[in-house]
Amino acid sequence: MRLLNAETLRFSEFFDSDVPVYAILSHRWGPREISFKEVRNRTAPPGPALRKIERCCQLAVSKGLQWVWIDTCCIDKRSSAELSEAINSMYKWYQRSEVCFVHLSDFQLSPTELSKGEKESLYNYPPSGPALAQRYSESLWFTRGWTLQELLAPETVIFFDAEWNEIGTRVQLSWLISDITKIDARFFSRRQYQLGEASIATKMSFAAHRTTSREEDMAYCLLGLFDITMPLLYGEGAFRAFQRLQVEIIRQSSDESLFAWTSNEPASGMLAPSPSCFANSGDIAITNAYWELRGMFRRRFAMSNIGLEFPIPVDLPKHGVIPIYLNCCRAATGYAPTALCIQLRVEDDVAVRVRCQYLDPAEYPQRYEQCGTLALKAKMQNTRNLYVKQPDIVETEYNRILSQIEGGELHFAKLRFVASTKLSEGMAFMNPGPNPIAVECDGRFMEPGGGSSEEEENAKWHTYNALMETARDVVFSGEPRDKILCQDEEWTVSDIVPPLLRLIEASDSDSDVASLNRADPMFSPQRSPD
Repeated sequence: MRLLNAETLRFSEFFDSDVPVYAILSHRWGPREISFKEVRNRTAPPGPALRKIERCCQLAVSKGLQWVWIDTCCIDKRSSAELSEAINSMYKWYQRSEVCFVHLSDFQLSPTELSKGEKESLYNYPPSGPALAQRYSESLWFTRGWTLQELLAPETVIFFDAEWNEIGTRVQLSWLISDITKIDARFFSRRQYQLGEASIATKMSFAAHRTTSREEDMAYCLLGLFDITMPLLYGEGAFRAFQRLQVEIIRQSSDESLFAWTSNEPASGMLAPSPSCFANSGDIAITNAYWELRGMFRRRFAMSNIGLEFPIPVDLPKHGVIPIYLNCCRAATGYAPTALCIQLRVEDDVAVRVRCQYLDPAEYPQRYEQCGTLALKAKMQNTRNLYVKQPDIVETEYNRILSQIEGGELHFAKLRFVASTKLSEGMAFMNPGPNPIAVECDGRFMEPGGGSSEEEENAKWHTYNALMETARDVVFSGEPRDKILCQDEEWTVSDIVPPLLRLIEASDSDSDVASLNRADPMFSPQRSPD
């Protein structure tokens, strides 16, 4: 660990038990910060960035501390290895600091507020000075991803305004900070409540409304909070980075509140797409004590090339929607036999999560075959492996339709009537006058011919109508298929579902024939490659 001498502004490196007591700085980076090289070579230009370093050092000396750590200059960011080590160690460094100075560069106490001691109004709940509290809460420091660990990890945190006037400690401001961050105030007093007792879902909720400049950092800034180390791969994207983080968490934790998230997507994998999906999961608690009392156990999860793998009772259905009970509940429900339940749509041994917007409490089932991933020890051998994969676009849209039908938003009869009507109107519009295809739109089609433009038009409608009829059969049968047979040819579902979706969307606006043309300008989908 490289520390800066608060008196000489010289660097020294320390290892493990040799690290002395030190102060640490938490702040938002400005447009121009002082680098490691500039401090080492004594070439740092004067300005706000240098004054910030000097003021931090002066505060450390005033508290009897000789050393400080500042992320802008104590890491040589020219070295990717050093940067990776620092990010993986940063939570620990903040945790082991003697004191953390938080500099809020966008908040300043006025001379009047300082002279009259109005800052103490921030310590009350609700604050007796609402205008001052509002200004304080608008500091962007509370919205950044990296400042989350800087708020939670240190034993002592002291806040300062833009001119380094002391505002108060984390404990003094705990109720106001809790109101700003939506983090329970008990986590700000480590003597009363250990952060390690919080569920994974609760910790994830801390970051649900935060942002980072680089998208991957939204996952990397949470490494320390979950005691995870992993390589940093800038360029992999936010989704892949967050997926990797969750996989690492799975490897060391049996807390299934990791799966207690919600989103508006009709289908998903088992892992959350981003921390924002945990916005409503701050009150989730684990229920291991109840499980152990009932003699139940939780299966281990593993990530495979198909998806997240875990065993379920062999008696559960191989088709349709099944419930999966998690070993967690809403804290308000206590530790009674109540679990949070997610739902999977299963096809043989592969599944996707559906109805992702729901995370409802349900009583633990008493019968083994209803238990989802719960299983009695006596039945341990009667299981099969299930793979929950990340759905592709077609599967997502397919499940969107099914969820609408199952949820009553779209009804079988109405959808079938609208689709058939629009096909009929569309064909009559494109082929005015007597036309076998327009008349026989119920599935009896004229075989396509060749030669004339009218025959080519008929062949086009023949194929399109056959595909749409087959698409409706696929949707209403409730049996997902990768490929279907249409006119003795194989077509992928991706050829079928988009036209059906466009028909549904058109039916919501008006029944005019033009709406069909606007909704679906391409009447003949491309055949999938063999």
